[in-house]
Amino acid sequence: MEETVARAAAYARAGASGIFVLGALRADTITALVNATTLPLNVAFGPGTLSISELATAGASRISAGSSIAEAAYSVAQQWASAMFETPDAALSSPPALGWAALNGLVHD
Repeated sequence: MEETVARAAAYARAGASGIFVLGALRADTITALVNATTLPLNVAFGPGTLSISELATAGASRISAGSSIAEAAYSVAQQWASAMFETPDAALSSPPALGWAALNGLVHD
């Protein structure tokens, strides 16, 4: 924690607009970091972390999923690819939960 606070102070002096602390942080650690720096604290959300509401209540200014969303998508792609290559009679039991039309709707104006 001491090292993180020292780095936050150095980043603040250098003009940073926030700090990002990775890991599954406890609520008291987040609160202590928020109280120890003038910079907004950005934290990660994903497996093993506090819930969004707990992170916010502890004082996190920004909550990021980081690579967790992409990793979940890659896991599905790997499962499908394995089924295709390892099982000649493979068949999908259900269609993708998010088809092309819905995906395009997320990024289209």
